[in-house]
Amino acid sequence: MSTVELSTFKDLKAGVVTWLHSENTLFSLVGEMPVTNMQMLLIVHSVIAFFILIACCNYGVVAALIGLAWFAMSILTCKAGGIR
Repeated sequence: MSTVELSTFKDLKAGVVTWLHSENTLFSLVGEMPVTNMQMLLIVHSVIAFFILIACCNYGVVAALIGLAWFAMSILTCKAGGIR
């Protein structure tokens, strides 16, 4: 990699990190507490995992268990991300 590519990559990474740590206005207004973009993405991930869990219940026990494991891991990730 050339120094131009490394510099561009570092700038991109810094921009993404800054965005992840900035406050999400919509979720902060709805939740009446400060919520960062990273926490918002964790919440969205949990919601998607919940819908997958509900959908997997129609396909059998193994699919439901996989969906349940995914949902449980997404909730644990939310707790580790600072969501109460």
